[in-house]
Amino acid sequence: MAKKKGCLNPNCPSHEKRKMYDEAYIRCPDCGEILSYVCKGCYMKLPNGAKTLCVRCEEEKKDKRKLFRKNTGKAFAGAAAIAVVAIKKIVSK
Repeated sequence: MAKKKGCLNPNCPSHEKRKMYDEAYIRCPDCGEILSYVCKGCYMKLPNGAKTLCVRCEEEKKDKRKLFRKNTGKAFAGAAAIAVVAIKKIVSK
């Protein structure tokens, strides 16, 4: 993922819209303030440009991923159980 910058001036229209700019931009096209690296999830200022998400958004993403995997496994197990019952009925006929 590419790192993005955003305007941190609360009075700027691009800040209100949470508009993100590429790394090549140095100043905000709307207000002229210096752009900072921001989180793609919550638009919070990042301490450096090393990551694209802040710690909180990164943890939320991991939690969602774990929940998805857990639910996918349950759905697959349920579908497999239904398939086994259906096959047993077909074979027993």
